[in-house]
Amino acid sequence: MRRNSRKVVVHVVLFLAVLMLIIILNLPESNSKFFAWDRFRYETSSATLLEARGICPGLEKTPKPVLVVSRVASVDLGT
Repeated sequence: MRRNSRKVVVHVVLFLAVLMLIIILNLPESNSKFFAWDRFRYETSSATLLEARGICPGLEKTPKPVLVVSRVASVDLGT
């Protein structure tokens, strides 16, 4: 193999390696990530529970896990 041909082969191999690296890095992430959102549980230390107030429209219709956050009077900044 002539010196010029060897140089061309090395450059083509390096180009293909860099191209494959760029393609691999740009692949979309897998959808097999697991988030244990349905495993969160709130355990109160209170002996009695307060009555439920307010509504969450459509909450009973969704099969997705939901995190409901309420405001506390001491944290409310008057907004």
